Amino acid sequence: MKRVLFFVLLFSLNAMAAEKVDQVLDVVADGKVEISNVRGDIDIEGWDKAQVHVKGRLDEITESFIFKTEGKVTHIKVKLPQNTRMRGHSGSKLKIFVPNPSNVVFQGVATDVSIKGVSGGVDVTSVSGNVALEQIAKHVYVNNVSGDLDFNGVKGALEVSTVSGNVKAIVMSRDIQVSAVSADVNVKTEEVENLKVSTVSGDAKVKGQLAENGNVRMSCVNGEATFDFVGDVDADVNLQTGPGGDIYNKLTSHEPKTSFIQDKQLRFTVGKGQGSVKMTTVSGSISVK
Repeated sequence: MKRVLFFVLLFSLNAMAAEKVDQVLDVVADGKVEISNVRGDIDIEGWDKAQVHVKGRLDEITESFIFKTEGKVTHIKVKLPQNTRMRGHSGSKLKIFVPNPSNVVFQGVATDVSIKGVSGGVDVTSVSGNVALEQIAKHVYVNNVSGDLDFNGVKGALEVSTVSGNVKAIVMSRDIQVSAVSADVNVKTEEVENLKVSTVSGDAKVKGQLAENGNVRMSCVNGEATFDFVGDVDADVNLQTGPGGDIYNKLTSHEPKTSFIQDKQLRFTVGKGQGSVKMTTVSGSISVK
């Protein structure tokens, strides 16, 4: 009898998980939407309705699906049994519409997530999943492990920490901070007011115009650091490599100096020196142009 009940329960659980989701909640337009998913594909898009709409398919072994609003916070969570193996199932596949002014907070494991058209900021914590963000305003905070990051049209502060996930960003952010391990960083922005990029075992490339009194800090360990300036440059520039590194200066005719331990240093001023550019590498090269 117990065995029969076990199979009935298992069948009921799988039947629930296999059902498609299509649910809508009325919400505060400028509220927060918190989303949690263990594995699968989550596509989030802003729209002009004061509603959150979730549709798609849940993970086959979903234990429970939470979709509720408490005050200004909407919770969406796909809960799986503990000690779930990441292989053998396709995971959840959901499309989620949120009000444009929402602040979206996402947590995922083995989940690819894309977020588009949100003006209240985005906070992402992801493990083993790609993250794609498009047309996001106010701020972007991303903490990522083992997944590539692709940003397009981001406005406001951009703060990223990643391990083993390359960063490609075409943004309009003036305040940018990126920390990467075993990953390459490639950032294009319109104007840089404050930029801090550090990589370990990866290259860092940044292109943009330096704002008046702008501040740039780039450091690489076992990688190359490149800044491609757009427009006129007005800054104090300080470049330094570890032993065996190279400095390529295409801004002026100044040449680097080599010490007795074969590291290189170059410091010069362009214009009035109102901005500040400092770039360092260990076991790598530096380029400014």
